[in-house]
Amino acid sequence: VIPLLLLLALVGCSRPPAGFELRPQVEAHRYRVGHGDEGGLTFSTRPELAVIEHDHERRPVVLTSTAPWSWRGRVPPGKAALHLGVETLPSAWHTVTGLEVRVVAKTGREREAVVFGRTRGQGYDGPRWLDLDADLSPYAGREITLEFSADLEGLPPRFARANLVAP
Repeated sequence: VIPLLLLLALVGCSRPPAGFELRPQVEAHRYRVGHGDEGGLTFSTRPELAVIEHDHERRPVVLTSTAPWSWRGRVPPGKAALHLGVETLPSAWHTVTGLEVRVVAKTGREREAVVFGRTRGQGYDGPRWLDLDADLSPYAGREITLEFSADLEGLPPRFARANLVAP
């Protein structure tokens, strides 16, 4: 599994793994830009496709801004998990001093942080994949919204809407 791509590995107990990968959805333009409460993928700004290379490894990525984006749908019954790998675009490495990522599950009026990760400090001088996992089994069979957001510490305000985050 490529940790760089968002992979909602929504696995049923007796069925082969079913899943959702972010990049194929963006490649096929199966998303909306703006706000809405419909199902599927919604981004605040239009995502971009790119390839990030470091440590002799090339990974295809989807680039988003730090603005929240979401996926809404039904979590299949049984065991369910979220696997997420996040990095910044190499051009941001010289300016950004930290990366913070959050995923919040929303069901009706309830909100729960299902995963949080951070890499910070003055030593942030290059690529650091932030690999995160969350158990979504408590939401099995339910319709939920997963809201993804990232903060880039040290990012100049003029780049706030730039696609620098690679989930």
